[in-house]
Amino acid sequence: MSSRLRWFTVAGLCLAAAACSGAGGRGTLPGQGGTGGAGGSSGGGSGGTGGSGASGGSSGAPSCTLPSGVSATPSSFALPAPRCGVQFTRAASPSSSLSYGLLDLASGNRQDLVVFHDACDTDVGESRWDVYPASESGFAFKPASFALPAARCNEPFKAAARYTGSVSYQTLRLVSPARPDLVVTRDTCDTTVGQSHWDVYPWSASGFAATPVAFSVPAARCNEPFDATASSSGGTSYATFALASSQPDLVVTRDTCDSSVGTTHWDVYRGSASGFPAAPHSFALPAARCNVKFDATAHTGDVDYALSDLTSKGHADLVVTHDACDASVGATHWDVYPWSASGFPAAPHSFALPAARCGAAFDAMASESGGLGYAVVDLASSGKPDLVVFRDDCDTSVGTTHWDVYPGSPSGFASKPIPFAIPAARCNSAFDHSASSYGELVYFTADLASACGPDLVVTSDACDTTVGQSHWDVYRPLK
Repeated sequence: MSSRLRWFTVAGLCLAAAACSGAGGRGTLPGQGGTGGAGGSSGGGSGGTGGSGASGGSSGAPSCTLPSGVSATPSSFALPAPRCGVQFTRAASPSSSLSYGLLDLASGNRQDLVVFHDACDTDVGESRWDVYPASESGFAFKPASFALPAARCNEPFKAAARYTGSVSYQTLRLVSPARPDLVVTRDTCDTTVGQSHWDVYPWSASGFAATPVAFSVPAARCNEPFDATASSSGGTSYATFALASSQPDLVVTRDTCDSSVGTTHWDVYRGSASGFPAAPHSFALPAARCNVKFDATAHTGDVDYALSDLTSKGHADLVVTHDACDASVGATHWDVYPWSASGFPAAPHSFALPAARCGAAFDAMASESGGLGYAVVDLASSGKPDLVVFRDDCDTSVGTTHWDVYPGSPSGFASKPIPFAIPAARCNSAFDHSASSYGELVYFTADLASACGPDLVVTSDACDTTVGQSHWDVYRPLK
């Protein structure tokens, strides 16, 4: 995956496999969000890659090792001037005056700042988006124009994604090799869209194409057409992500008209540059556990599971983190069903966990509740996930001076943590959460300025009004 954003609040894969850009739809799935994993201007959230990423050494990517922390003092990451009275104090904002987010449209392997709608400039969202290309030191001060197609069914493209109204669309890498395309999955003025094909406006350096190409989709299943990239409602559940191919597949995880789907297998329509085939192939599933079937990409309840690349080096494993019928799962280990081209195996492998902390077991991919805050993330930007504890009510140094990191390996997480240095508190707010989008301090963690992340990025500080006005503060990883 080409996205450089690695969010701590989301474990697992970016299920859209589209540079983590604009995934979602009806029944948004774990790992899916708005633009570039930063939560788009509509229907967003924190998307991105938790346990997955490109390994160092491939495709010219740097070889990265686990840093010892981030710097104690920040460097300045330049911002453009505010627009329409709105400062860039978030990674993304859907306000009525200004809608923007982070999306790789121009810079190549960096997230650019993209304005989708500007109430003070009506051309933005009608004929173009404004793109501020990213560099190591910040975003450009002046935007480049990124062309948009004409409005469809009286709906202009004023957001990174839209799932309601007469037209549904999002940014998703389907036909362009390294950048997101603009994909229309439903158009009430053209009922063939979502029935026989999606309309794809391919990316180019100057903008999306003016005319779409048809991207074939299979016939409706159980009377439900594929008129979104993901759906968990009605008679079928499906998602669009790279499971069996190198590019996004269409994966049906449940079909009430075919009880074998979600019981013995998923149906996978392999992706190609021209579309999905008419007939699926079978992707094997393990037997149900504790009376819970694997009929979704993620589940919570008596059995908690998700898709995450823990052992398969670029492919999604099926990871069970809690099982009410097996108390050892989540206490001493997770059960991992490693990916293979034909499906997940019948029997899992044991993936070791550290001992519980502050009375809390590691029985989920991520948790912010109770006495412990933690997540599975790729701290080294190497494709190997680690278990990171950023808050422990029984150890106040965690989240104050450092985070505790349990390095990952194919057999599990280390039994003892190593400290990951973090900066001192700012504006009386410690860095004791994965990210903060409210309060005196707003920050997130991403490979924004550094090739081997993470950077800790402060976008707003109530005690320093220049942050979000002229720049963001970036704490870079220590070598």
